[in-house]
Amino acid sequence: MAKKYSCKNCGAELYFNPDSGKLHCEYCGSDFEPTEYDFTPDEENAEDQVIAQEGDDAHAEAGAAPTDESVSTDDLVVYKRDVCKIIGKKRSDFTNEMCYILVPYDKQDGSVRMQVPVSNKGGHIRDVVTREEVQRLIEEAPGIEMLESKPANMKSQYAAVLKGESLSDLVCIIKTSFTRNKERMEQHKKLASIDDEYLQKAEYYLFTELSVALNMTFEEAKRYFDAEVGKAAAKA
Repeated sequence: MAKKYSCKNCGAELYFNPDSGKLHCEYCGSDFEPTEYDFTPDEENAEDQVIAQEGDDAHAEAGAAPTDESVSTDDLVVYKRDVCKIIGKKRSDFTNEMCYILVPYDKQDGSVRMQVPVSNKGGHIRDVVTREEVQRLIEEAPGIEMLESKPANMKSQYAAVLKGESLSDLVCIIKTSFTRNKERMEQHKKLASIDDEYLQKAEYYLFTELSVALNMTFEEAKRYFDAEVGKAAAKA
């Protein structure tokens, strides 16, 4: 039986990539040297080797918004930026702490699973935004400031804001990247790949959660939000 480990950054399953010779997390894209996990690949069966989620970091990352009493199996929660479904609980083989088993909302085939302590000491688990909170975000969106447009450090600015956990930060990224793209198009310049990259990331996180909160599809939630923010901006 293969020894089991998790991604040190997000707690999801690691797979050995025989092409790169590294352990790869399909969930967050991280790569690790096998020596970091004392992992020795079986060269004959390298493509079939899976290093599953039982490492310490999934536990260290966890954190205080829903408590064990307020969350049950099959509930949807947000872990960091991702909407996830709680599919069960189990006691950690490492810490003996009771943990939720989470799967991403859009990847419920079991290919990605995470263990996060029920105690939620780090506060990285929270409830999905409510309709009332969506409405407040719409009203606040026109006034959310954009990032300073400095080509030399846009990536670091985007990355720093994306590490936050508020939806207003996602709106900030969307407004900034959209505006920068628009300005470049008007100047007949090629779009900057970094703006497009973070625009897509921010829209994915924001509208996935809003689609759940509003019981809409991703595209319906996006159109609704854009239209309502437009109305709110006209009133301001």
